Amino acid sequence: MNNSLHSSTNQTHFLAQIWRTRLGRSLAAGLLGASLLVGGAHAAGVIPGPDGVIHGCYQDTNGKLRVIAADQVCDRNETALPWNQAGVPGPKGDKGDKGDRGEAGPQGLPGLSEYQTIPVQQPISGAGAFIFEAACPAGKTAISGGYTLPSGSTVTESHPRDGDATVWRLAFTVPSATTLTLYLQCARTA
Repeated sequence: MNNSLHSSTNQTHFLAQIWRTRLGRSLAAGLLGASLLVGGAHAAGVIPGPDGVIHGCYQDTNGKLRVIAADQVCDRNETALPWNQAGVPGPKGDKGDKGDRGEAGPQGLPGLSEYQTIPVQQPISGAGAFIFEAACPAGKTAISGGYTLPSGSTVTESHPRDGDATVWRLAFTVPSATTLTLYLQCARTA
């Protein structure tokens, strides 16, 4: 009898005896599970490839599809079939329907009405510091005041009078006699 054939037969007989025991089956199941874990961990590291592409092979004769690692190639009777995890963005969708009309907001504060600019002139007799006040017509508020003064003049105040918003106050100094023109801007605010 051939020696290599005899040892092969003995090994097969020995493995069959082990398989018949509970310990042998548990050992075989453990080895199979460990090999699947190692193989799965290896495959997970290369599928998809570094470029995000999943590589597959389509078998031309029976239509079976298998996934392969990025560095593997398909067999001769297979067609390579790569795909991405994320595809190309699709076309922009149609505009949605117009939404329902919203509720009316709260009433706003009253705006200005009856706006007017009133030029007021006042002769100034000589150089010095002066305070000039001009009042709006009844029921109107002083909202601004512009002025013309000669070169070298200084304005120290230009605002509504404290406690009376119908009057504009202008405090200034002039280097010589002149005529002050104050442009008082008034409006109804309520």
